[in-house]
Amino acid sequence: MKKKILSFFVYTIPTIFVLGILVIVSIYYYPKFSEWREQRRQEKIIEKYDKAVAELEQKRKNDTFGGKTPEETVEKFLSVLKTGDLELASKYYEMALQKKALTNLKEEKQKYGDISHTINYFEEVISKGIKGCANIDKDYGGCVYEFEIDIGIEEIGLSLNKFTNIWKITLPF
Repeated sequence: MKKKILSFFVYTIPTIFVLGILVIVSIYYYPKFSEWREQRRQEKIIEKYDKAVAELEQKRKNDTFGGKTPEETVEKFLSVLKTGDLELASKYYEMALQKKALTNLKEEKQKYGDISHTINYFEEVISKGIKGCANIDKDYGGCVYEFEIDIGIEEIGLSLNKFTNIWKITLPF
């Protein structure tokens, strides 16, 4: 009997004590650990975002497809488009829109057999449209050519790449 009581005090009570300490420590430190883990997760997200922004910025710094004026960009775009090089023509669009522009140009060519619709659209809007520019000195500024038709407005949008001073097409895509 004494052995059982002694065994109880020697093994069970220290075990309960250690478990109690672990519970208290866990209650105290778990929120801090969770906060640290969430902070670390957010830091990784910010790190990935900063890396993606830096990569895009570097690509924009190396971008040479466009003109020194909005008109020159459209002229170059139309010139390339008329040769049938859709991939090269899509490079005259803002980088974030290039894949979509290429897809749309390919779909037009597949559907109609050529890209005369896009060529005609750009030629008409540039020749008949009214040019308006705003906030060119800001990151979100640019120029728009608008041409009013019976059912709405046709437009071409362009923005200035601040790194190269090259104009890029933003509308239509």
